[in-house]
Amino acid sequence: MSRKISMPVIAYMAVILIVVAGFFLLEIEQTDINLWAFGSLVFSLLLSMVVTLTVTIKKSESNNITYNSAVMSLSAIYEVIVILTMFFVGAFETNLNGFIFLQIIINIIFIVLVVMLKGTNEHIKDNNTKTAQNLSNGEYNTPKRGGF
Repeated sequence: MSRKISMPVIAYMAVILIVVAGFFLLEIEQTDINLWAFGSLVFSLLLSMVVTLTVTIKKSESNNITYNSAVMSLSAIYEVIVILTMFFVGAFETNLNGFIFLQIIINIIFIVLVVMLKGTNEHIKDNNTKTAQNLSNGEYNTPKRGGF
């Protein structure tokens, strides 16, 4: 495993280990809502790790700083939102299904936004390739009819 892949894996695994150790060693009451909150936090960390690895691996293929920074920013915002929902677990104490639904919606929105960013990035890359081909073919050197 190369260094650029192993560093994010080690960082995310350390954070996951801290979360797991904190959950069990801090004697947090293990009610259903707390278990679901813990599970959703670990799931979000794993999902962010996969997205980070995808960006890291694909970085060598296409050096698109806009896409990379957009996905990483989206991943950070996603983690902040998931962590913020952990503070409002008490509001869902009597409504476990509402909390589960909220976590599912947050995850779906994140996944849809990442897929949309990927599609937009591919579209922009295709347009840039076509423009570069047209420039190399001299398409833009000759004036169009009625042009100068």
